[in-house]
Amino acid sequence: MKSRDSLFMNLCQWVAVTALIPSLSACIETIDSDQVAETAIYQTYEVTYIEGTQQLKASASFNVGGVWGTSVRLRQPSQILFNDSPLTEKTFIGTTYEGTWSTPYSSGPHRWTWIDRDGLSHLNQISITPAQIANPPSSMSRTGSLTLTISGPPLTQQDSLSAWTLQSKDSSGSALYETLRAEIIDGQRLRISLRNPTELSTGAATLYLQRSRSASLQTIPAQKGTVTGGYRLAPIQIEITP
Repeated sequence: MKSRDSLFMNLCQWVAVTALIPSLSACIETIDSDQVAETAIYQTYEVTYIEGTQQLKASASFNVGGVWGTSVRLRQPSQILFNDSPLTEKTFIGTTYEGTWSTPYSSGPHRWTWIDRDGLSHLNQISITPAQIANPPSSMSRTGSLTLTISGPPLTQQDSLSAWTLQSKDSSGSALYETLRAEIIDGQRLRISLRNPTELSTGAATLYLQRSRSASLQTIPAQKGTVTGGYRLAPIQIEITP
């Protein structure tokens, strides 16, 4: 299952290409939390530890009609806490709640506490499973694949892998972003390859990998949503070869 974060990343690529961010933002409806029943709200909770910057990033979003449905804006007494700290409201495409902390890695469990309009608390939590590349690669072929060995907890079918590259090759000076195909071979190995070999230039690039695990909500059965914990490995400098 792809997390909201990875789906949003792909959506942003499409939006950037078509220059439709203002139109897309306008078409996302928003409703206040005191106007909708708690059981109708789809909850999305995500936390990612970013090894390269030693930061913990958490988010929460609330929607009616599924993950991309009408956005819900929390109104007092409703609020959302992450590890007992309030998240900040952000309005970009709908309403989300986010927070970033500089901190050493901790597996958790990390928890979100949603206080609903009736003052009742709903707790959801997840742990973050780390990963390390045993022998970081120095190069990657545009037409081939790259097998990487993971140290740490074994990969399982619960894991979702994301991989992408950034290259400073655009004539405007901006970075070029390219998603990669990432597949689990076994408990200690994964394979990555290019989805669109012709879209990636040869030369220097930065490779990013993220390991994520998602779970269902731990609240009452009538509520729906997902909880995702991710670990983004430190970026790897590689050379893209023909």
